[in-house]
Amino acid sequence: MNKQTEWVDTFIRDIQELRKSSGLDVSDRIYLSWIATGATAQAIHNASNQISTAVSAVKMNPVDLEVHNLANLSLHMQVQQIAPGDWTVPGDWTIDEDLGIAYSIVGEQVDKCIHEIQKTRKYKGLALDRIRVSWMGKGATERAILAASNQICAKIFAEMDHIPIDDHKYDCPIDDLDLSVLVGLSGCYEYGDWTPLEDGDLEFAYHIEKA
Repeated sequence: MNKQTEWVDTFIRDIQELRKSSGLDVSDRIYLSWIATGATAQAIHNASNQISTAVSAVKMNPVDLEVHNLANLSLHMQVQQIAPGDWTVPGDWTIDEDLGIAYSIVGEQVDKCIHEIQKTRKYKGLALDRIRVSWMGKGATERAILAASNQICAKIFAEMDHIPIDDHKYDCPIDDLDLSVLVGLSGCYEYGDWTPLEDGDLEFAYHIEKA
């Protein structure tokens, strides 16, 4: 086994371990951002298809940043500057100094939820304000968002308020729930304030307001 193959295999194992520790299921697809130095960067580029398949990555995002020493890299600030509004989550990075790479992952369902919340936030004129997001989810969507709640809060500058749904009582897709049910469960919002979202296996409804 040559050195570059060894680096790629190590990187794949590291991503798989991060998937497990992040509460992602085997079937959950992810978005993967990474920054690497020297020969490691070239090895990851060359094996991008292999890595994507192995870790179920929908997209691999090589962050365009000149890096000489990962140990001295302020990822939180620099990633914010180079990827504003992207799905990369500042501060939520793993650094492997021996391998010469730093990486961050986010589940596909979580990314879709972030994207939708940010669109609604902009529409309501709250782009620069801290917001409170009241939300409901079903099945895998609910599990994914609960596992990534801290990550989402850091990404979108928000507080997250989870409102559980009784799956046995409301055994239907969230998009089919009458809006009065959403209002009744939350107890304090008007019909038009809630946005139900169903896209593939994503089942999510949310309300945002200024915190």
